[in-house]
Amino acid sequence: MMKLIALGLDGAGFNLLQPWLDQGLLPNLAALQKKGVSCPLTVCLPPVTSPNWKCFSTGKNPGKLGVFWWENIDTENQKITVPASSDFHGQEIWDILGNNGYKVGVLNMPTCYPPRAVNGFMVAGGPDALESGFAWPKDLEKELKEKYQWRVLPKSINFLTENNQPAIEEIYNLIAKRFMVAIELSKKYQLDFLELTVYLVNVLRHHLPEGEKILRAWQIIDQGIGQMIKEFPQASWLIFSDHGSGEIKVKFNINQWLKNEGYLVLKNNQKDFQKSFWLKMGLHQGNLSKIAARLGLKDFLKKHFARFKFVVPSASGAVGKTAKEALIDWQKSQAVASGQGPIYLNKLQITNNKSQNLREEIIKKLERLEYNGVKIAKKVYQKEEIYAGEFMAKAPDLVIDQGEGAHISGGLGFKDIFSAPQKWLGENQKTGIFLAVGPCFTANHLSSASILDIAPTILRIFGLKKSNDLDGRVLNEIIK
Repeated sequence: MMKLIALGLDGAGFNLLQPWLDQGLLPNLAALQKKGVSCPLTVCLPPVTSPNWKCFSTGKNPGKLGVFWWENIDTENQKITVPASSDFHGQEIWDILGNNGYKVGVLNMPTCYPPRAVNGFMVAGGPDALESGFAWPKDLEKELKEKYQWRVLPKSINFLTENNQPAIEEIYNLIAKRFMVAIELSKKYQLDFLELTVYLVNVLRHHLPEGEKILRAWQIIDQGIGQMIKEFPQASWLIFSDHGSGEIKVKFNINQWLKNEGYLVLKNNQKDFQKSFWLKMGLHQGNLSKIAARLGLKDFLKKHFARFKFVVPSASGAVGKTAKEALIDWQKSQAVASGQGPIYLNKLQITNNKSQNLREEIIKKLERLEYNGVKIAKKVYQKEEIYAGEFMAKAPDLVIDQGEGAHISGGLGFKDIFSAPQKWLGENQKTGIFLAVGPCFTANHLSSASILDIAPTILRIFGLKKSNDLDGRVLNEIIK
């Protein structure tokens, strides 16, 4: 019998949801909030899908996971890599529950590709999963495609804009299917525990302004919650997010700033790079992605030519992730950054006795940086302040907590340090949501919680002890 449903709502924040809850526009979620306990949820920096979904499932900070964003930068070996699920270290809650005889289901969680064997099923979610090889057991993939027309990501995701209603409707349809499939598979596998993630609602928030179209997605989620309450009336619920979200007012191209400040040196000068072969041919990431989508080649290219996407520049002449590797002059650079916060000092150039001075110099400059009244950084942390564990040597030396309204891009090749938001309109914030309700929980007050607390709390609900290497605590004050 279903004991606990863990519902992950990507990008959810009370700053967006609470007005709708108070107005009765999300009645099922509002009823759960009224009956249970809810509070803001602090997530790990950077507040991004990767690594925060794994922070939830392991109860460990990124310093123990070995992954810190969608890319890992190794300055000693001059390498930039894109992590897969197998690059994360640490046992996940479904492994522990399954090893103790509980039936578990993991449906649509990011950072799970490729999926692996559990005592139940695992279906990997976007944005990193492909449209094939996403399910375990393997024959479940065929069932999902044939019976439910399951897709990891929408066909039209590259065409998503506020005015493309068919693309928005496709996302609405896929969100609704997540709940339908969750109900059917929970019954089929006779689950004790289900983890369901709704990722695409955050895709909408990235590309659309706050308003009716975003609200409609949340109403579909609310309807799905209502359907699951009817099907599993005795289940307890944990509802949470991997981060919050807010409006972007300015885009900060951090590597261009590092270049202008003399910390980053490129092999090719910026002017020549922006006049590269691809741009001379009139090709860039945006239109090539659309062409690949129309031809049905996007998944093939992603699987067999993973680096290709990053080699092709954006319309502005910038590239990201692995393509940055060949452009950096590693022998002359002192620092390079990822998007949304991480900054790596170059171990080839910076000795330990100079590292601290350089850290403090960069922190001072960034913390006073503003553009049009928007602070770029609320605070810049040194890695020892926010991480701990066996992978500290791989961690970024500095991590920016982005300012309200700021979006940090980690690409190389932009003309300007600052620009107006374009494709992305919403950015992640480090405060998400937490809600616990049902027979396993009391309605006691809880002022705050950490994403690292969820795994040990789930283990406690199932009568299992948390191991000493977990960073989170058991939320005993809300457990019956």
